Amino acid sequence: YNNNFDNNHTESKIAPLVGLIDVGENKFMNSILQCLSQTFPLTKYFLNKNNKRNILMNQNNLQISPLYLELIDNLWNKKSGSNIYQPYSFKNMIENNNYNNHRIDKAKYLISFILEQLDNELSQQNNSNSIQDKVNRFDRKNAFKHFFNEFLKKISIISEIFVGFIESKNECLNCKRIYISQNEVNPKYYTYEIFKYLIFPLDKIKDMKNNSNNNIVTIYDCFEYNQIDKKFNRRYCNNCKKEFDVKVSSKIYV
Repeated sequence: YNNNFDNNHTESKIAPLVGLIDVGENKFMNSILQCLSQTFPLTKYFLNKNNKRNILMNQNNLQISPLYLELIDNLWNKKSGSNIYQPYSFKNMIENNNYNNHRIDKAKYLISFILEQLDNELSQQNNSNSIQDKVNRFDRKNAFKHFFNEFLKKISIISEIFVGFIESKNECLNCKRIYISQNEVNPKYYTYEIFKYLIFPLDKIKDMKNNSNNNIVTIYDCFEYNQIDKKFNRRYCNNCKKEFDVKVSSKIYV
């Protein structure tokens, strides 16, 4: 990759050689692309010669990864010879993939769309041993091992950088044991969910901070808020055989 990534620079001081110019109505798209471009492990991956060659060898007309490679190449290696780059190819690809520009939450939707597409295109199949059969989801260690082994079967540079896990524990407030819906075949005490980004309700977090006379919201406050226990009314408990209030405890792993 180019000299901007040599050992004489710290990542906090690195900047691309070329800027982006707005194209069409997707002005927020450039902000997202600049943020992704400043995700240095991802940019290093796309500027690596071997990875470039693999992406270009396996490209087709429906993929985003070759166009993202073109974008990064122009930003960091100044391929066009200009100080600005117009990402028309990337914009057209997104629109051709049925991206809905009229969504209210279009920035959130767009970054999710880009990451999902890149993850699918860059993933590699591994031969991890699965313990899918006879999984004891009441055993936290066993449940997490099963989840993680399933995750490792399909991993990419996107997964390595962006993916985290949310672990949830479901507890009946009457018997302090698992609650579950009556229609659930396999009771799950511990459940796991993958995320590539998290949405933090800043207004609610600010209200929480105001109560403590501290108005500054940090990233630690955001993670703490998303891990507050949540109470739900009247869920069926398969141990009590009745409906009781339940508590869901969550932990975030990144």
